[in-house]
Amino acid sequence: MERVVCPVLIGREIELTELEDALLAANRGDGQIVLLAGEAGVGKSRLATEVQRRAVKIGITVLSGGCSEADLALPYLPFLEALGNYLTAVDLDQVRKGLGSLRRELAHLFPQLEPEAESRETGDPTQAKLRLFEAILALLRLAGQQTGLLLILEDLHWSDASTRELLDYLTRRLRGTRIMLLGTYRADELNRKHPLAHHIQAWRRTKAALVIDLPPLPPDGIAGMVRAIFDSDEVTDEFRDFLHRRSEGNPFVLEELLKDAVDRGDIYRTETRWERKNLDDLRLPQTVRDTILLRVEQLSPEQADVLQTAAVLGRSFSYPLLLAVSAKDDRSVQAALHASVQQQLIEEEPHDNGRYRFRRTRCQSASELPSRLRRTRPITRRPTCTTGCSRTSATT
Repeated sequence: MERVVCPVLIGREIELTELEDALLAANRGDGQIVLLAGEAGVGKSRLATEVQRRAVKIGITVLSGGCSEADLALPYLPFLEALGNYLTAVDLDQVRKGLGSLRRELAHLFPQLEPEAESRETGDPTQAKLRLFEAILALLRLAGQQTGLLLILEDLHWSDASTRELLDYLTRRLRGTRIMLLGTYRADELNRKHPLAHHIQAWRRTKAALVIDLPPLPPDGIAGMVRAIFDSDEVTDEFRDFLHRRSEGNPFVLEELLKDAVDRGDIYRTETRWERKNLDDLRLPQTVRDTILLRVEQLSPEQADVLQTAAVLGRSFSYPLLLAVSAKDDRSVQAALHASVQQQLIEEEPHDNGRYRFRRTRCQSASELPSRLRRTRPITRRPTCTTGCSRTSATT
């Protein structure tokens, strides 16, 4: 079983330079919020991961969290995830000392900071919220005090009102800190009535946040991905343009199409190189969602059960927690994770041993469905493709 994932970042040199400049500026004390915008699968998470890799390389602390598609998402969820994971790995006594009295403002979000805190009247709700925001900022400052901090928050198009308010507050308060907050959101999900759209328009207008738009890859970018995936210098213009039309320049869609072609034998490995059928004979899936559902169904029932449990835990999950709630033994869970990685449904969290994440929310959504429902849900948008059959040989 071949994995078909591009091993390097292709076609994002300009955006990566902007992000690296912002990261270095934050590390010097000029913190800010940077947002990556683009359609689903265009490479926002991949680019954020590359920035994370570079941050770790120069010794900057990295925390990450994500918003949930659930209708009843917890208030401040991405901050709770990022800071909650941070607090499990540090000396809490030192954190309490560093926060001083501000830790009381955080007690209802992070009880471990003030285990014996009693509920008390907060007075004016607006002032109480401001105190909470200042306390969260103080905790972020503390996390990056020695090394600087990169805080990655994904899927902000699903952010709740409290998260949006805190983000808006931080746009005014990160200057002078060593904190870079990197957020991602799907631009195609933000119509003019979306609650986040108002904030983003204001941040663009006032330059309170740097917004970087990720467009689809051009044909040369698609060719670069194909060369990197198959370790080949030979990509004909015809094949490049064919894949660009079918994928619409979307990197995730391209990987899914190529994975399906490899699994079907339409692209195959010989003793010396990769070959493919003629373009007219490539049998590509009707939608990318179909390819994901098919790969979930190729897991054994036990593996699918483990993956379904992981999907309930969230976009990102830890191995110990999955093992605890799955009611499976260690060997079974390990086998399910290995198979799911091979099927390109999940991947290991970079620089965080023991944590995994679904490659895309589509993978998570497909995985949490019971098998009897996977073929009955409505198809979501992605380019449609035709099918073919017979086999002939041609160079990539």
